[in-house]
Amino acid sequence: MDIKEDLASFDNDDSDFEITKLNKNTYNVTGGKLKRLASVTDIRNTSQMKRFTNILDSMGVYEALRQCGVKDNDTIIVAGIELDYNDDYY
Repeated sequence: MDIKEDLASFDNDDSDFEITKLNKNTYNVTGGKLKRLASVTDIRNTSQMKRFTNILDSMGVYEALRQCGVKDNDTIIVAGIELDYNDDYY
């Protein structure tokens, strides 16, 4: 019997994300990891929101948004969590 290894089973990195410009000042960011992260983040908790934004930064979300033309005070919606973008903060 010939057994082949399923290499796709090891490819479970879902850190990819997609940015969609909804209107002049609003960007929507979606992705599997972002959706899970948002679902366990309490937006009323400052330390959890800081952690959330730090992870977005480490994933390259803010850099990608800058490449898409985001400006200060634009709205970014990340997996349902709405944030105001400020280049000095990120």
